[in-house]
Amino acid sequence: MHPFLVALAVLTRLPLHAARSAGPADRVRAVPWYPAAGLTLGLMLAAAAAGLQGLPAFLAATLTVALWIGLTGAASLQGLADTVDGYLGGRGNRSRILAIMRNHQGGVGAVAAVVLVVLAKTTALGCLI
Repeated sequence: MHPFLVALAVLTRLPLHAARSAGPADRVRAVPWYPAAGLTLGLMLAAAAAGLQGLPAFLAATLTVALWIGLTGAASLQGLADTVDGYLGGRGNRSRILAIMRNHQGGVGAVAAVVLVVLAKTTALGCLI
């Protein structure tokens, strides 16, 4: 299977079932295709935002950001939440930070960080629209 499809399957929740069953070697070959997969995702979101023209700008932005979260499975937001939890709760203790980051129950800091990032993305996109 083509490495681009594997990259798209890894970075999104698009129904690419054949690509999702890729082995480790296929995933390694897909890494150089991540920027192309990201560009494809960005073009899909831009098309969606353009299709929402006529709605109030911030409603269109909110719907576009919600689509982004849905298409990616919020993977980057999960990483942000884990990092913030580890940083705030670990207090400089490396093993404690890693233990907190492995626990996927979000703390208050994680929730605040995710809310602020989604709000910032929505506001920035609303200004662009």
